[in-house]
Formats: sequence, structure tokens, C-alpha cells
Amino acid sequence: MVESTKTIGDKGEDIAVEFLENLGFEIIARNWRNRFGEIDIIAKDNDTLVFIEVKAKSSNMFGTPGEMITTKKINKIKNAALIYIKENNYDGPWRIDAVLILDKKLEHIENITDGY
Repeated sequence: MVESTKTIGDKGEDIAVEFLENLGFEIIARNWRNRFGEIDIIAKDNDTLVFIEVKAKSSNMFGTPGEMITTKKINKIKNAALIYIKENNYDGPWRIDAVLILDKKLEHIENITDGY
């Protein structure tokens, strides 16, 4: 049976959370939304606030998970992150990461754009 993209995405986020926790990240929120969009995972990596985009795919048909993160998507994440930072009066370092999952392979990319 073919899994829906939502099912694959939800499983991917669960895998990403477990992976990040094993790296020592503290998960603050999942699927945080505002008018600019959704941030899949918000976490702390030591003293850095990290906004994480998760892209999970069962095959690279129609592109790899990394190719799905466009400049437009990064800008939406950045705008949503800036709202989160303002709403929470956060005044420290931050960045945007990606967790890419293709079938059973996982890749974590730190700082996919400048967060400063």
C-alpha cells in the first residue's frame, strides 16, 4: 500500500525528533504555526534556538528532499521564525536547520541560511 505524503511527513518528523534528541537537542515545539506558515520543529541546541524544516520522501522521484526546500520556503520559515522570536522575546543566537529523510537515509544540515 502506498503511504500518503502526510503519513510519510508525520513519520519523518517523529524520526527527526528522535534523531535530534539523541544529538542533545531539546525539543520546544512541533508544528508551530503563524500567519507565515508552519515550522516543523523548534528546538534548542545548547544556547542556540533552532528552527528545523523536515523533508521526508519515500523515493527521489520528482526530486530529492533537499530539492524540495526552495528559497521561497526558506524565506517563509525565516519570516515565521522572526515572529516566534518576537512573540517569545528571544534575544540570542538562532539558525534554521533541515533534516532530510529519503527512505531510510537521514541527513541533518545545520544553518541552511543565515539566521542573523
